[in-house]
Amino acid sequence: MKVSLHHFAILAVFGLALGLGACGIPPKTSQASAPSASSPEQIEAQLVKLLLDDNQPQAVIDNFEQSKALLQDRMAARIYYATALCQMAGAAKETADQLRWVRKGLGEFDKLSTDYPEEVRVYLYRAITYSHFPTVLGVNDLVVADIDKVNQGLKTKGWKLGKGELRQLSLSWINLGKIYKKADYLAQAKTQIVQDGLSADQGIQDQLAQAAKAIQ
Repeated sequence: MKVSLHHFAILAVFGLALGLGACGIPPKTSQASAPSASSPEQIEAQLVKLLLDDNQPQAVIDNFEQSKALLQDRMAARIYYATALCQMAGAAKETADQLRWVRKGLGEFDKLSTDYPEEVRVYLYRAITYSHFPTVLGVNDLVVADIDKVNQGLKTKGWKLGKGELRQLSLSWINLGKIYKKADYLAQAKTQIVQDGLSADQGIQDQLAQAAKAIQ
């Protein structure tokens, strides 16, 4: 199984483009057609473009499902697919549709954690994705568990992440603090920031300050 770390680096730099629907930014209307790419690598690159550049989660879903036989062993492609499913929950207008998309996204991430139990990025991207979910879904404990698993793996299993990816751990804590209005989560964010050597990262410090102000 080959994983494109280049694509993951792009996701980290762009803040994963996660939670767009959940944060109130509607995805663009899908105009997906059958994938023109012929190899799994090309299709994977097409998926990340649709997710990040075009903000078309429905197109990601359509194209992944059309090429599922080629992509079922591609961890990165499956993460993009799971992320797109979660984004669609934010775009849905009816509660029943929101829950349907959420269940599908949660199910895909659960399959990923079963199929790739020692892949750090499965837990990282699940944490940042779920950290955007509203309190009604009650997934905060799952986010905390995934962050803890990543931190433990980095310390004891030799797992490696780039600086941009490490930022997502702190951002996950910050998202939880804002959504659940809990200072404890922001305190954890501060600890994570120091631990990961991000104290001089002005962008993340600004987000921390904004979250602290929002929950006062």
